Amino acid sequence: MAHVEIPQIVNDFGNEAILYFGSIDKQIPFKVYTSPVTFKYQKYKMHRKKKPFVYIDTTPNENNAYDCFLFNVPLLERVSIQAVFKDPRQVADYSCCELSEADNFSFIATEVKKRVIEKKLRYYRQLYPQPLPNTQVPA
Repeated sequence: MAHVEIPQIVNDFGNEAILYFGSIDKQIPFKVYTSPVTFKYQKYKMHRKKKPFVYIDTTPNENNAYDCFLFNVPLLERVSIQAVFKDPRQVADYSCCELSEADNFSFIATEVKKRVIEKKLRYYRQLYPQPLPNTQVPA
């Protein structure tokens, strides 16, 4: 069983956080399992029994990364992954990637703050009903 480590991914999206996991030439995509329950029942699938798949243990290990266990894969030295990572700076630890497009973290943070504040103000200005006083008279 082959084993690789990847940076932490955003778990809120489930399997949709991983766009591609497979060979470097993008010819052999692997089926990705992040839940132990769905991974357990993979062995009962008839059509996917012999195809490559990967189980990603979403508990961070001592290197603050996720462990990936590869099954039914040919001998590979490297794998390719396209995913939504929790911290893009963790990707810098790997020799494959450049952080040229994600090096301005302050810009991203200010944009996120700006959007959240804008949505909150829009909600309270337009949609939030004003509280009315209780004018009921006791019987």
